[in-house]
Amino acid sequence: MRLCHRAGYAVPLLTISAILAGCATSTTDQPPNFNSSPQVVAVYAIDSAFGTMPDVLIYSTAAGDTGKISTNPPPSYGSYRVEFDQPINGTSVANNADRGTGPTPGGAASFCSPLSTNPFQLVDVDGGNRVVVSSVCYDATSPLGEHPHVLVVPGRNALNDPAAAPLTCNTFRADPGFGPGGNVFTPKHKYGIKVNAGTIKNAADKPLAAPSGAGWVGDTFQFTTPPARRRRRAPTRTTTSSSTRSRSRRTAIRSWSSSASPSSRTSASSAGMSPTRSRSPARRTVRIPTPPPSPDSSVD
Repeated sequence: MRLCHRAGYAVPLLTISAILAGCATSTTDQPPNFNSSPQVVAVYAIDSAFGTMPDVLIYSTAAGDTGKISTNPPPSYGSYRVEFDQPINGTSVANNADRGTGPTPGGAASFCSPLSTNPFQLVDVDGGNRVVVSSVCYDATSPLGEHPHVLVVPGRNALNDPAAAPLTCNTFRADPGFGPGGNVFTPKHKYGIKVNAGTIKNAADKPLAAPSGAGWVGDTFQFTTPPARRRRRAPTRTTTSSSTRSRSRRTAIRSWSSSASPSSRTSASSAGMSPTRSRSPARRTVRIPTPPPSPDSSVD
């Protein structure tokens, strides 16, 4: 049997080609905006307290989202997601998940302590721009329809109590939505997400472009929660006795019977409606005394 030497000559050629290809610095092309400043492209309100309602878009730079933006996110939604148009240098926006959930409520959720540079802060605009203690975590993954983003979660009671301490050295307690009406945020109240654009950078060390557009006031995206919904009160029912209802019905029937002319009753009957019959008053029996017999009358 003769051996084929063609394969033997081909191996060195393939090896040389592989070596040459390995000299390239990267086999994946960088995104087109790699060398441009990253941008905030969307902000969503998230139902993190209950996890049953869809996300609510409150800011977007996409032309196709016109008409889909809500200016009043529900106060029961417990967090906000800020999306970028490209991956961000994670160390410039948030710490790693370094805080476990507190004992009340418990669970396996992880949160992040804020950076000292404060790239993102939740503020109470109506409360004098007070900073609300929050967890800010960065997620570089992009589920279908989403972008790389940060998730801002306010701490338990931190929205209403400046002295609240939901963040400790080891834990963070998110607001579970135990407020009036199951709300996390106060209804009919203005809040904001403050962005320190100069400290946020992408992998090419390009700083975040200052966000602008509807809702942005300087470096803060402001939004107002809607008023609380009023519950409908059940109509008050007046309880009346059966005898009272019967007397009222008889009175109404008599009143109609006495006021209606015979022609109106006849027209009602010809129109296919049965006229209401009125009850006649009870008959009284009158006794007429028998006159005494006359003197001339004889009794047999």
